Amino acid sequence: MKRKSKSVADGRQAKRRGPAPARGARPGRPAASEPTVASKRRAAPVASAPAAGSASGVLPRQLPRDPKGGRAQFYQDPAIDQLWAVVTALTAEVSVAFDRLDTVERLLERDGRVTRAAIEAWRPDDAATQERAERREELIARVFQVLSQYGG
Repeated sequence: MKRKSKSVADGRQAKRRGPAPARGARPGRPAASEPTVASKRRAAPVASAPAAGSASGVLPRQLPRDPKGGRAQFYQDPAIDQLWAVVTALTAEVSVAFDRLDTVERLLERDGRVTRAAIEAWRPDDAATQERAERREELIARVFQVLSQYGG
């Protein structure tokens, strides 16, 4: 003879003991409203705008200064990971410089002169956006070709 289990399928539900857990809470972990070790760390003030209709304004929020986890490490020697971080950052900066130079060249062709305000106000059209995306992909392929060559 089979025993019936007490489940939702039988139309019966188990009784809850105590208040319902906070949404997203895990057993053994504090609820979102409870202070955690990370929130108790020294925090840097973050300026925030006064709330609408508030005469006194809002106090600055406090964000933790220390990251919760360590930096990801992919190689045995952390110097190699740092080198890749530098190469990636420099590649991003070069890409931005190429985009800025492209803006200056297009403004010179169109207007014959360039001002900072014109550079900041200019928005690329679809053709320019496509050209920039292709140039960016070519730059990334050239800089990071060493990964595919040496199986990094």
